[in-house]
Amino acid sequence: MAAPLLDVQGLSLSFATARGVARVLRDVTLAIPRGRIVGVVGESGSGKSTMASAVMRLLPPNLHAVTGSITLDGTDLLALPPDAMRRMRGRRVAMVFQDPMTALNPVFRVETQMVDVQRNAFPDRSRRELHARAVEMLRTVGIPAPEKRIRDYPHQFSGGMRQRIVIAMALLCEPELLIADEPTTALDVTIEAQILRLFEDLRAGFDGSILFISHSLGVVSSLCDEVVVMYAGTVVESASARDLFTNPRHPYTRLLLECEIGEGDGRGERLRSIPGGVPDLFDVPDACIFAGRCPQAHDRCLQGVPALREVAPGHRAACVLA
Repeated sequence: MAAPLLDVQGLSLSFATARGVARVLRDVTLAIPRGRIVGVVGESGSGKSTMASAVMRLLPPNLHAVTGSITLDGTDLLALPPDAMRRMRGRRVAMVFQDPMTALNPVFRVETQMVDVQRNAFPDRSRRELHARAVEMLRTVGIPAPEKRIRDYPHQFSGGMRQRIVIAMALLCEPELLIADEPTTALDVTIEAQILRLFEDLRAGFDGSILFISHSLGVVSSLCDEVVVMYAGTVVESASARDLFTNPRHPYTRLLLECEIGEGDGRGERLRSIPGGVPDLFDVPDACIFAGRCPQAHDRCLQGVPALREVAPGHRAACVLA
């Protein structure tokens, strides 16, 4: 079996705060094969965005400790000097953030930002070449009249258009890995559908791999090849999209699926929710992290942290009942 493009092994992160040390990520393990889209799902606070930020080495100054490894095509990203990691960003790994307005500088034209973002990857190309590539990429992501619109400022575009521009900027550098951190969260339903269609179109012409982070299991099921489920800073299940949605093996995954809003009108039906709240990461128990909310919890769940083990070919779950 070929080595994955991105291999995260035993990643743990903790942050120092006024309350103490928060263990935000614990023993996170996942792999992204080449040419595949891997989705990461979970509630708010599950550690999805923190994990993505760790891959980019964009972590806050209150980082307390980090253990484990993050390997991109054989290169340990956590061991790289700051200058080498800076050259890695954009050139080999790029990220699309949740809010496109904060990802774009409001005082510069789109043209300036799209040309400048390419200079790290293509330092020998002329400004005219970089401008032409930017115009063509805007056309690829569906911006009308790109030759004219590239001269506009970010505030002159709608939210959906700004997100398309951010995606175009990430793709211009031809990264091996594209991280999309909830790219449709700030958009309405119509624009969300357009951005998802854009990702579906891009997968045909994009040679790299995509890490797609989302709250929506419906979005992930239609777009991703494989799925990783995170809860309270750890991975509780991972499998191919088909296996995970047809036969979930962890109680948390099953409850997430039950909470997903279906395609019907929903009249007469109560919205499902998972009782309880995300546990306190300042005092993580030496037990199953989901035991306090799990309807199937029993004594074995409190006897140590369940290992993320293979319960079927290519299907892993961290549950003693799996």
